[in-house]
Amino acid sequence: MLKITGTLIAKSLIVEGENKFGKWQALQFIIQKQSNGIKKKIVFVCFGTIAVKVIDIPIKKRITIYFEPDCVYNELRKRWVTKLKAKDVEIYIKKPKFDWNTFTEITPDQPKDNQLFT
Repeated sequence: MLKITGTLIAKSLIVEGENKFGKWQALQFIIQKQSNGIKKKIVFVCFGTIAVKVIDIPIKKRITIYFEPDCVYNELRKRWVTKLKAKDVEIYIKKPKFDWNTFTEITPDQPKDNQLFT
């Protein structure tokens, strides 16, 4: 499973249907990622509870996506097609920066000589 963080810039409406396995929901969404100063847009597809979770996230919010690439051969067009299936989505939480000014080295308490054999 792969992981990427980016800004949610667009999402489609939930598409619902029913088949022999039961009801299903699908959603496509686009994130924007900046790499080496170039903004890139990446399209993902998600199903079920992940689709409901993405619908609740507002646009322009930074998110982390755990996904798997799904490559299939399209015989009609005679080429390979890759879909990025989102397996989990969460809102990005920035980690706090470590402050070296308040860092103090922790040393174990050393017993005194008279405390060794008491």
